Amino acid sequence: MPKRTATTIIKENAKRIKSQDNTHSANGNFDYNSNDSCQMNFERGHDAFTNARFPEALRLCDTVMEDIVERHLKVLDLRAATLGMMAEFKKAEQDASLMIQLAPSQGIGYARMGDLWTLRGNQKQAILAYERGLALMKNEEDLELLTQRREEAIQKSNERFDIIANLPYDIMTIIFQMLIPVGRFNYLDSNDRFTLLEVSKTWQDIVSTYAPLWKTHKFSDADGRTIENMQMLSQHICKHVTEISSECVYSGFTDCMESKTLFEQLSKGGFTKLQRLHIYDDYVKCTPRFIHALSCIAKTLKSLELIIGNLPTEELKKILDTCTELRSFMIQYCEPDTLNLIQHQYKNLRRLCITWNTLFFDKFKDEDTFKEDETEGTSPAPIGLRDIAMDILNPEEYISLFKRNQNSIETLFLETESNEDEEGELGNREGWILLRDVCKFPNLRSLNICPDDFSCTTFVAPLIQNAPHIQSLSLNPKHLYIPDLSFITAIANIPCLKKLEILSEENETTHPAVDDIFRALASKGKKNESTLQEIRFFKVTDDLNNTIDSIADIPTLQHITLEGDDLTRSPGKKAIVHLCSRLQSHPGIQSISLIQIDDVDDETLAHLAMIQGLQSLYLELLRRKITRKGLSAFDGSSTKVITNALYAI
Repeated sequence: MPKRTATTIIKENAKRIKSQDNTHSANGNFDYNSNDSCQMNFERGHDAFTNARFPEALRLCDTVMEDIVERHLKVLDLRAATLGMMAEFKKAEQDASLMIQLAPSQGIGYARMGDLWTLRGNQKQAILAYERGLALMKNEEDLELLTQRREEAIQKSNERFDIIANLPYDIMTIIFQMLIPVGRFNYLDSNDRFTLLEVSKTWQDIVSTYAPLWKTHKFSDADGRTIENMQMLSQHICKHVTEISSECVYSGFTDCMESKTLFEQLSKGGFTKLQRLHIYDDYVKCTPRFIHALSCIAKTLKSLELIIGNLPTEELKKILDTCTELRSFMIQYCEPDTLNLIQHQYKNLRRLCITWNTLFFDKFKDEDTFKEDETEGTSPAPIGLRDIAMDILNPEEYISLFKRNQNSIETLFLETESNEDEEGELGNREGWILLRDVCKFPNLRSLNICPDDFSCTTFVAPLIQNAPHIQSLSLNPKHLYIPDLSFITAIANIPCLKKLEILSEENETTHPAVDDIFRALASKGKKNESTLQEIRFFKVTDDLNNTIDSIADIPTLQHITLEGDDLTRSPGKKAIVHLCSRLQSHPGIQSISLIQIDDVDDETLAHLAMIQGLQSLYLELLRRKITRKGLSAFDGSSTKVITNALYAI
């Protein structure tokens, strides 16, 4: 696109002025060809050019241009002021911006822009506009004008009447408590919270002392204010921060300024309570700046999550040498020989995640808690890793890790993959058997596993049998081909299973194996041996009737979550209606959650309203067919309906 010259801009705006109503200008249309000094100088310049007096012609042309620009600035200034008084601020700002383009070294454009912000009550932006002009001015008259306007804006900002600032402190505390994220709902994002600091000095003084509002921060390079917000951290609220997450996804193959800025702020000190740091930037390297930033927070840092590509052993060792107090360490990949290095370096490490499985990574992160190893009245917890997430391709590499932590593991996330040899036979069979023999976890409470066909029976089933205290089991199988019943029997025989999730990568939740699992669990209910309280089903379809019949026969069941597929958004209305008919007189059902099942409609809600004893219904990402009239089916009932992102409402 060619560069627009001052003459082009003037001509364009002259046409725009002529095409608009005369009320936009004090004197109507401006005639550039009137018989005045400008016209006279133009004619004299033309005569000089005709007679080859080029220096004189050039001087007269410059004089004419200066005169035209000056007059044009006055017209734009008057029109911007008029538009501002008419509350047409967008148009007024366009004129003020044009004034700055025409005369960047004059104060008139910056003054008008600041005055427009003052008119809107935003003194901070007004002050910034005046200061941008002051940085470029050399003329004493312009400097005096902008300085005076800036001082007036500062005075207005300090004198501003602020209702909330005049409230008692305990009332203000209650107001800010209402803004803190609760459960699934986040009333203020990071930008909103930093905006509170900019309202006034009084707000800044009070808000910056309210610690619960500033505990966690998520930054992204997709947000234009990220760097400015990061800089405000160390200035006002660093002493309250317990968790920081920084994500750089748009920086390409260049260094991310957001990451650099964050490291600079951490290096300044003051983050005396920071316990969790999450860095998502594939191009961050273990530079001295990065290591120094870690060293400044090493005493309090308990959880470090790094998605920064493949970490060579030498770079990983630098991090381990710096952060010696870590309790939780999450990376996507490391060399196999570094597992022992991690174990030896982190004596107090309780949580270790090394996986490319995004589902495991996110769930592992969500469960990032620092439980005390010892509680009053109980024996000390076994020393070693408590929570592990791993991708296992070569089982021999993990035998030492699991053997060393047999008695301490409580939560396990495993993705298993068995290689085939050149003849199509399953390879590494001996390795899996060796790993199976050491995987005896007496304290295992939660197992999340993504198995393939071979490992289901060879490794996973024995693992479940040797972990008698499992309470939560999540299955995310690549396929559900099960060559024998050992896997199903192992699940059915878990003595104290309370939660079961089936999250298939393919539309295989209708597979006969799933029917067999729930049929076996239902048979325990008929014998009064059932302990299952919660199930979660992914990729719900209309072909689940047999499974639903078994689910409804589990008397201890209290909570059901049914999810559709974000990509295929497969239908599931018939399955849900059938479930409702079977649960109408269920003795224990308390809550149902429906997520991303598009063909759920008002008729479905009517069936849900008929379930006796239902205490809560959660609806999320149902794109159509749900209306307020349908929700009225729950009027007068004891069921609490919670909705999130229902597109039709």
